[in-house]
Amino acid sequence: MEVPKGTKFVDPDGFEICVLCLEKADQPVLFSTPVDQRMGYVEGCGQTCANTKLCQERRQRKLIKQRKDS
Repeated sequence: MEVPKGTKFVDPDGFEICVLCLEKADQPVLFSTPVDQRMGYVEGCGQTCANTKLCQERRQRKLIKQRKDS
């Protein structure tokens, strides 16, 4: 399945990006995978990391890096 142009949260290889930490989901999921077969999919929100602790750590690292760069 081809990813429609302008689709957010999908990397160039067709894998979903977590809507919370903005990195490839910890359990890589292809855009073409039905949502009822995904771990970490939130209806109305999108794909998230199945491992919420890892996702939180990724977000914290990004925030710390942003603050240092400011």
